Amino acid sequence: MEVNVMIAGGMGPKAIDMFNDFDIDVVTGVGGRVGNVLQAYLNGEISGAAGCNHGHDHGGN
Repeated sequence: MEVNVMIAGGMGPKAIDMFNDFDIDVVTGVGGRVGNVLQAYLNGEISGAAGCNHGHDHGGN
């Protein structure tokens, strides 16, 4: 079995980079029933990784 895409409600940039390193597409910012989300993806209605915009500190300097 091969994984081509990871669909999630949210994911940090390091995890997205890790999946991308293995040629796995990442789709984030998705919510709902699994069957509906899968059908929306297959219909081309959702794609890509959404950025974090919920106003918390990711650390750093």
